[in-house]
Amino acid sequence: MNDQLAFPGTDDNRSLRHTSTILGVALLINLFCLQFLREIPYLIFSSGGINSEIPDSNQLWLTVTDGFAYALSFIIPVVFIRITLRGRSFSPALSVVARPSLFLIIPAVIGINYGAAYFNSVLTSFIQFDYYVPDLDGFPALIVAEFISTALVPAVFEELLMRGCVLGSLLGYSKTGAILFSASVFSLMHANPAQFLYTFAAGILLGTVYVMTGSVWPGVIIHFFNNFLSIVSELEFENSNLVVLFADLTVMLAGFACLSVIVYRYGEKIRIALSDRGEGDTGFWKHALRPTVIVYAALSVALALFEIFAVLFLV
Repeated sequence: MNDQLAFPGTDDNRSLRHTSTILGVALLINLFCLQFLREIPYLIFSSGGINSEIPDSNQLWLTVTDGFAYALSFIIPVVFIRITLRGRSFSPALSVVARPSLFLIIPAVIGINYGAAYFNSVLTSFIQFDYYVPDLDGFPALIVAEFISTALVPAVFEELLMRGCVLGSLLGYSKTGAILFSASVFSLMHANPAQFLYTFAAGILLGTVYVMTGSVWPGVIIHFFNNFLSIVSELEFENSNLVVLFADLTVMLAGFACLSVIVYRYGEKIRIALSDRGEGDTGFWKHALRPTVIVYAALSVALALFEIFAVLFLV
């Protein structure tokens, strides 16, 4: 495990305030892009916005362009962070050192994350949110495009922003604080009240993996497989419910088995890797919660509340 990471070690409160302010602006850019930039493909290929019916002939192009718009919604804030924090804070960890523990960490987190998704679905089953889901029956090209835009694109670009940039830029101030901060904005980013608790827990797991490995790529792999399995579970295959259930249980049990081995073999190294040195969390939240971050959180919560209101009173 990595207990020495290539991130700056500083207790400079002014630097933390500056970094957090920049991150808040970047997150607002991301929020704006997700809400408005992604609307463009739906306006082009449908008769009236993101929740209107999509003609079969346009579903493939909509899926492709929506995936591109989604990626761009993360690329823009990542570039903004790299430019504004250049030479001051961090460089996203894009390399990865292969080690045997990775072969335990990745399936462990996939299994735990998948189990948490099941638990979350039970907790939120009382309310149903209406999102566009393409009809994948009989469209092989559409199935491939849907896997790319829904599984691969979010895995790569969400991890690059949330772990590579947000978490990576704050690690030098407090590991625990940075993990919780990135998990919180990761949860808020989805602006989906049905996913708040689950995505927050997933953000903690993915942040911990980032700290332990010093790279975004294990998180990308975990994130991809989580999205991939979610899509597969939504596909309707005739007489396959028992097979799907068996596969889901296998993934979860394998994950918890790997977690048991990790705790037994690497428990102390994990504790060291996640421990803060020196001041630790002292004053972190006081200086990290800048006005730009607070505005981002308020807008994200407002969007989530509007989703609930729309489901209960407008649908």
